[in-house]
Amino acid sequence: MKKIYFLLSFIACVFVMKAQELNCNVEILVPKLQVADPAIFKTLQTDIVQFMNNQKWTEDEYKPNEKIEISILINVTDELSANSFKGQITVRSLRPVYNSDYNTELLNYIDKDFSFSYIQHQPLQYTENTFINNITSVLAFYAYLAIGLDYDSFSPKGGQKYYLKAQNIVQTAQNSTSLGWKSFEKNNRNRYWIIYNMLNSKYSSYRDVLYKYHLKGLDEMSQDADTGRAVIMECIKLLYSLNKRYPNFILRQFFFNAKAQELLDIYSKAPDAEKREAVNMLVKLDIATSQKYKALLK
Repeated sequence: MKKIYFLLSFIACVFVMKAQELNCNVEILVPKLQVADPAIFKTLQTDIVQFMNNQKWTEDEYKPNEKIEISILINVTDELSANSFKGQITVRSLRPVYNSDYNTELLNYIDKDFSFSYIQHQPLQYTENTFINNITSVLAFYAYLAIGLDYDSFSPKGGQKYYLKAQNIVQTAQNSTSLGWKSFEKNNRNRYWIIYNMLNSKYSSYRDVLYKYHLKGLDEMSQDADTGRAVIMECIKLLYSLNKRYPNFILRQFFFNAKAQELLDIYSKAPDAEKREAVNMLVKLDIATSQKYKALLK
């Protein structure tokens, strides 16, 4: 019995040591196809899940319950050939809030410059420092971005090395004909500009917000709602100050894509004076949600 116990313990330890960083779910929406076999997308869905979940993205060891929850939605809008497609990819990542059953969004981004080629049953290949194909480079970019955001939310600028890896992917893609990788494209909110801004020192206070908002704000709210909410107010003020210095910096909307509904929920329960102070800043920071913020004051 003792031998069996140690054997089971060893197997459990090996499982934990091999556990990768991501728990990724994938959905692919496709139009009526003219050329491609619809079965190709079922295989692709499985391949992406395996690519994201089985790849070793960091040097750290993750327990199964520590994995970062990611969801990917690929909406195929154009069929260029039997194995070439265009569309958009939506990436969401979640972070658990301490001592609660609530998960907060760290990333909620729609990338409209997504094109890819895929041959059924051909493995998805990715090599660091080499651009092999667009699909794996895009997936790896968002994997590192999600991991960087997660680390930033637990320690000050903790995600730096993963943003640098995402930046390296951008650099290796500069000779690619695929959209989303270059500074001079019409879309100035593409992958190039996202990671450029994340690493730009003039926006460093944005990364301070990521840490304070989550570890000192949301995580604290489960124990003391007033204290946690006060930190979140500090974060709103930091974003407001940053936006005054750099109007319409792209990370502002990047933040509110993930946090707008959460902030509405938080300040719906706040005292009137505090609610009013928050709303006065939020309507200017997040114009798309401004009417919903104003409704909090009615």
